[in-house]
Order: sequence, then structure tokens, then C-alpha cells
Amino acid sequence: MSDQQSNQQQDAEIQAHNAVADALKNLNEAQTADNNRRQVIQAAQEQLDAAHAQLAEARTARATASTDEEDSLS
Repeated sequence: MSDQQSNQQQDAEIQAHNAVADALKNLNEAQTADNNRRQVIQAAQEQLDAAHAQLAEARTARATASTDEEDSLS
């Protein structure tokens, strides 16, 4: 193999290696973004669950107060 062919083969291998490294970097960035989105969604879901619990407590308190008021009027 001539020096020129050897250099071309080495250059092609370096380019392929760099392409793999770039693809891995892009994959890592996409996975990080996906994980961040999942964390935001999970936090929003937890906030929604807490708001639903608060609403249920308020409705229960109102229903209890309404029942107590009706009992006192009887």
C-alpha cells in the first residue's frame, strides 16, 4: 500500500470516528433534553395532583360546613 493510500485510509477512519463521536454527542444531548422534559412533566403532574387534593379538601370542608349549618337550623 502506498503512503498516499495509507493516509487516505487513515483520514477516512478519522472522519468516521469523528462522525461517531458527533452522533453520540447528539444522542446524549437529545436524551438530556428528553430527561429534562420528563422532569418538567413530572413536576407539573405533582403540582396538578396537589391542586386536586386541595380542591377535594375544600369541597369536603364546604360540604361538612353546609351539613353542620343545616343541622343547626333544624
